[in-house]
Amino acid sequence: MLVPATTVAESASYDSVLAACLIALGVGSLVLVPSLWLLYATFQRNPPPTGAGSARGAQGASDEQ
Repeated sequence: MLVPATTVAESASYDSVLAACLIALGVGSLVLVPSLWLLYATFQRNPPPTGAGSARGAQGASDEQ
């Protein structure tokens, strides 16, 4: 898409724009990475036991105390 005579240095943006993009990338990653970790950790946990036996056992344990 570039003209063959154009170099990467000539087509690069101003330093202030590149710095702003780098800062925005850093701030975005500080928000995104912990939220993705929390989402991953939430759905990797084992589900609580379900069924008639598990509810009955919990009730029986509280009656004995």
